[in-house]
Amino acid sequence: PKSRFDAQPVHEYYDYAALRERLGSARVEGPLTTGHATVFPNFAYLPVNGSIRVWHPKGPDEMEVWAWTVLDKSMPEEVRTAQRLYNLRTFGPSGIFEQDDGENWSEIQAISHGWRTNTLPLNYQMGIGTEQDDGVHPGSTSALYSDAAGRRFYARWAELMNTPAWHEEATDG
Repeated sequence: PKSRFDAQPVHEYYDYAALRERLGSARVEGPLTTGHATVFPNFAYLPVNGSIRVWHPKGPDEMEVWAWTVLDKSMPEEVRTAQRLYNLRTFGPSGIFEQDDGENWSEIQAISHGWRTNTLPLNYQMGIGTEQDDGVHPGSTSALYSDAAGRRFYARWAELMNTPAWHEEATDG
């Protein structure tokens, strides 16, 4: 039986051999094309289902997310439909993963206001010291589950918050 999460028509549409030849394996199969990522500070993408998002902070306890499914207009209709439905059913507003993630993030936010959590420093050391440059992609990665991306995200945010203006680099003296 066919799964309602079937993206096979999308995978069959792409000629991965031709893409590898034209773009190289790292661009076709690397972490930036098969995983998910954030482009600092608020753009995110999930290439596996053609999802892109822009995150808009609306205050200390509120976030608005604009999400789109990217479809190539030259795709045959059945491929576009498969891509759109795959996105909706996985990371769309009623998708199975989106709802789990949304509940997790809202619970984390609620718990962070708890009486006990306010007495302890946040531990974000997971994978510390395992970061490495792969020589192919920008930035560093970790072979283990890690808080590396979060540490780097907030380190850059702190750098920007501590400059005289967001578009100026801090100068000594």
